Amino acid sequence: MHFTDHALERMALYSISPEEVDRTVERPERRFFDVAMGRYVAIGEKNWHSLVVVYEKSGDETTAYRTSKIDKIVETKLSSGEVD
Repeated sequence: MHFTDHALERMALYSISPEEVDRTVERPERRFFDVAMGRYVAIGEKNWHSLVVVYEKSGDETTAYRTSKIDKIVETKLSSGEVD
């Protein structure tokens, strides 16, 4: 999996390893397709927080970030019809 420079910076900031990102993409607790952005969203756990990985299956960019507010993000996307 290829990571953008921005993804690597954010991963380092939050102590997220490439293996954790790979595991989240391969075995997510939940997965969505964001129709507005045309990207997949995989959700996993990391130290009592959600690890959210936004990625393209055929592309070469992966962006990862951690948030404790994932329920609000998903709720907003679902209510706006932005995820499938």
